[in-house]
Amino acid sequence: MALAMLSAVARPSLAEERRRVAVLEFRAGVEQVQNLGGRIAERLKKTTALTVVDPQEARRRSAAIDAAVARCAGDAPCVAKVGTSLEVDEVLLLGVSKVGDVVLALQRIDVETQAVTGQLSEVLPSAEEVEDKKILGWLRQLYPPEVFKRYGFIVVTANVDGATVTINNQPRGETPLEGKLKVLAPRSYRVELAKPDYSPFAARIDVPPDATVEVRAEMTRAAGLLPWYKRWYLWAIVGGVAVGAAVGVAVYSLQPDSTNVMGFIQR
Repeated sequence: MALAMLSAVARPSLAEERRRVAVLEFRAGVEQVQNLGGRIAERLKKTTALTVVDPQEARRRSAAIDAAVARCAGDAPCVAKVGTSLEVDEVLLLGVSKVGDVVLALQRIDVETQAVTGQLSEVLPSAEEVEDKKILGWLRQLYPPEVFKRYGFIVVTANVDGATVTINNQPRGETPLEGKLKVLAPRSYRVELAKPDYSPFAARIDVPPDATVEVRAEMTRAAGLLPWYKRWYLWAIVGGVAVGAAVGVAVYSLQPDSTNVMGFIQR
């Protein structure tokens, strides 16, 4: 019977590092929609394949970050330099102002080129609460669809070489497999291994985003292919003969006896 062991979830390695985005916030004395920058960052973390630095983390890295953003007043090259100090690839800048209603402005600023790569604005009634669904809608306008594809990794090991590995019926190679198999996440996958003369192995696993799940397959030889002297029903027959024997001594061995065709009983 094939056995499986699934390891604990692990974080990605540096080789899998993704684009880093800092969400920064500039407010012109507006009290409404508090922590909107933090909520936008949280949506990015949960729905995209980006490494996100939220406003709180940015303040932890630099106590003067809010003052630096205020001095920039939305100037893209200036904001890009702030992004450089945070060691990110991009800044998503949220500007909040009020002219009767609350006015929001979102800008994507590439740190290397210091250019605005996407922007939108939104007018909100002063008392309106911003739902997560609306925030996600903004982000889908700002970012291409590929950003919202998240991935995880599967590592497959086995106690035998040359076993064919399939994931959701798609061949992925033979054991030993090198490295990790990249898959969309969160999703469920059926991992199967097959090799002639061995019982097939199958396991259903759930792969969370940004995580690695390890499947360790213990494969055994198929029962019908065991050497004749290791089959359980032959041992049962031998036991019956020994019990019914009037004379002599039964000698049991896991290896066939070289002087006896059956290899089980000597008298």
